Amino acid sequence: MRLVRMTSDHSKKRRRGPSSADQHGAATTSSSSSSSSPPSEDLWWTEAAVNEVTAEHPGELVRTGCPYMLCSALPTHWRSNKTLPGAFKVVILSEVPDGTAVTLKAGNDENCSAELRNCSALVKNQIAKFNDLRFVGRSGRGKSFTITITVSTCPPQVATYNKAIKVTVDGPREPRSKSRPPHQFRGLGLGQRPFMENASFSNHLRELDTYRRVKTEESPALEQSYRSTNNQDIFSHLNEVNISIQGKEVIIMDASEKINAFVSKISLWKRRLQSENLPNFPTLEQELSKNNIALSSSMKAQICEHLDVLENTFGNYFDFTFSKSEIWLRNPFIVVLNTINDSDLVKDELIDLRSKEMARHDFQTENLIEFWCSLTMAYLRAVSTAMTFLIPFATTYLCESGFSTMVTIKTKSRNRLDIKDDMRVALSNTVPDFKAILQLKQQQMSH
Repeated sequence: MRLVRMTSDHSKKRRRGPSSADQHGAATTSSSSSSSSPPSEDLWWTEAAVNEVTAEHPGELVRTGCPYMLCSALPTHWRSNKTLPGAFKVVILSEVPDGTAVTLKAGNDENCSAELRNCSALVKNQIAKFNDLRFVGRSGRGKSFTITITVSTCPPQVATYNKAIKVTVDGPREPRSKSRPPHQFRGLGLGQRPFMENASFSNHLRELDTYRRVKTEESPALEQSYRSTNNQDIFSHLNEVNISIQGKEVIIMDASEKINAFVSKISLWKRRLQSENLPNFPTLEQELSKNNIALSSSMKAQICEHLDVLENTFGNYFDFTFSKSEIWLRNPFIVVLNTINDSDLVKDELIDLRSKEMARHDFQTENLIEFWCSLTMAYLRAVSTAMTFLIPFATTYLCESGFSTMVTIKTKSRNRLDIKDDMRVALSNTVPDFKAILQLKQQQMSH
């Protein structure tokens, strides 16, 4: 980038660009000179220079609050502590000697002095270039930084770049629905409806909605019955399954058993629906009896098709497959040993374990995780195999409870708090011995 010098026939009569000293003594000289030009004519050369520079570099430079300075345009949204797409430049139209220091500061009403890196540069040929400027501090949600440019002349020259850049932790990104790969397994979280993401199920919902609008004029009660069936009865069953697999001690085998049981019930519900036996759809049954309307064959077909899509979607979303040789970890004392391969060395440890009555007593008094953890030293192979099913998170319950605790502790007023130790205390099941802790502290007596 080069600074454009203006030339014309009247260059001998034209004033040169003001230096830093000229700007400082402008008030004194204007009062003593009776032939000084008006302020609108005093900066005509600056406007022409700005127009020439911006025309030569379209879209690269923006105006600041000072008429003698231009700077590079910044992206509207950027990630914290990330290098900018290009070097940030400050173009100074007034006469500033080479080697003059130029510093940058950023802030707003929420973060008055944001942390910046590589925010100092020296002027060379009227340009200060910041090669690796980084915004470490965050501007806050929905807010942008105002950048202050300070040129260390005597007196200093200051310019501002209002609403320059928005800085967040993640920066600009696509919506989660577009960034997540299709058919990716993830734990079932509280309130999630995984089958709603299936394209065939969404298309089927649109078909059912079209059918509902066509039948609205014929029977309003039928429309209400369909809504009750789809929105209340089906989702009430899903909520029951979702709540049943939430908890700290739920393992992946518990969740798989409950989800497989729910999927197996769907075929039973379809058979009952075909025979007009509706104990699994109480809201639909209540609406039909209230309006004295029988369930038509077309409505049966629509509901059965809905249930088929639900069953297939659950089968594609969850893949819980456990071989018979791995069922022994649920209860090693009643499993049939012939189902375990003879080449598996775990079978030897299970035979030893089944012969100990004390271990059988511990299995009846402790939960499954505590039981296998107590056998770590004695039966290493069996415990290692069991831990592959006991350690993985069955759902997102623990993650969601952890985030809820973090939001409670780290509020807006304490956004710089290091919550690592606080989170450990809040999420731990161990109750602190407050009496022992207080005894280690010296009482502060009044003077």
